[in-house]
Amino acid sequence: MVISERVKKIVFGRCGNRCSFPGCNQVIAFKENFSDYANVGELAHIEGNKPGEARYDSNQSDPERNSADNLILLCGTHHKLIDDQEDKYPVEKLIEIKENHEKWVISQCSKQIGVITFVELEIIKNFIITNSISESDTSAIHPKDKIKKNELSPKIENLIKMGLSRSNLIEKYIDSNLDVEFGERLKQGFINKYIELKEELNGDELFESMLDFACGNSSDFKEKAAGLTILSYFFEKCDIFEK
Repeated sequence: MVISERVKKIVFGRCGNRCSFPGCNQVIAFKENFSDYANVGELAHIEGNKPGEARYDSNQSDPERNSADNLILLCGTHHKLIDDQEDKYPVEKLIEIKENHEKWVISQCSKQIGVITFVELEIIKNFIITNSISESDTSAIHPKDKIKKNELSPKIENLIKMGLSRSNLIEKYIDSNLDVEFGERLKQGFINKYIELKEELNGDELFESMLDFACGNSSDFKEKAAGLTILSYFFEKCDIFEK
């Protein structure tokens, strides 16, 4: 069974497009989109994909083997290392490594929240507006306990709170634009992408995919922080996600 593009994007996003092995953090994809990029990393199975592979579990189903929870993003060197030294890197150890790396990615994004400027927002804005699709009706989207309604985890809730800490910057950024329709176009870019993604995704996966879109799949933590800030702003304003 082949790993789906949806799962690949989720793992790349959670890992910050970097090798998850402790102390490595090598950037994996060198172009900022998933349609055309130079990939020097590998999606490694925590529990092997087939008999004979490291940590293979015959009780797993194929969808479980190729799920985001059973995959860890690594550079080629560290993928080989964990498979060649299976005793040193059992399932429990790799899950711990993956969780610690994802926490590190969030912490790096958090550090950049306070220092993002209009420069980073301009990069994100250009990406979102360039990648907007057709006009869509958004009149039915109004929030009421949106975190619960959208089945978002405490981890995502913390990300939203992090992004909202700089929501005042987004308002100033939108208000400072001489184009009176700028804010609406920016919002529409998010709405259109949300409508496109929600046909297949929900919960944390949907939010994480929206965040990847918001930051243009960038490996730069300052741009990721800018994307999170804009996404959280429109989440709070009830322009995206279910009521």
